Amino acid sequence: GLGLSALATPVFWREASEERFIMTRFLPLSYTPEVAEALRIGGPLVALESTIISHGMPYPQNVQTAQEVENLLRERGVTPATIGILDGVVHVGMGPQQLERLGKLGLACKKVSRRDLAAVVAARQNGATTVSATMMIAHLAGAGVNVCSLFRHPVVRDGWDWRSAPGCRGVLGCI
Repeated sequence: GLGLSALATPVFWREASEERFIMTRFLPLSYTPEVAEALRIGGPLVALESTIISHGMPYPQNVQTAQEVENLLRERGVTPATIGILDGVVHVGMGPQQLERLGKLGLACKKVSRRDLAAVVAARQNGATTVSATMMIAHLAGAGVNVCSLFRHPVVRDGWDWRSAPGCRGVLGCI
């Protein structure tokens, strides 16, 4: 299990920021080596929401589509960082086995918005991140751009989901 030291110390962050340290102090973030390297060198990195994997498509098409999107980004020199929660650990970037697990969980996986994040992590549950949770986690992790499916959302104005992501306005680019 995760001890206090694993929760109290961020795995990695790009710059020394008191705000980021405080916000991640008890949020267990796990980075893939690919994402950690991109953050370390300041390379292009795009955060990807994961609810489209768990709640948007059936298995196995969901996993296949997620891998295709990640590969498309890699082909263009961008590091993908699919964000999801497995056993209460927030993953910034997911490996093939983690994507597969999230995809197989499907609707059994929690749909996690910003408001749900603490509860899902504290209960060590599995969760797929919505746009608002993905944006917040990406910001904490140091990623500046988030790819999401906001165009499908019923409450969108000027590219933002104003019901659940007002605190993220101006923090991240969302394409």
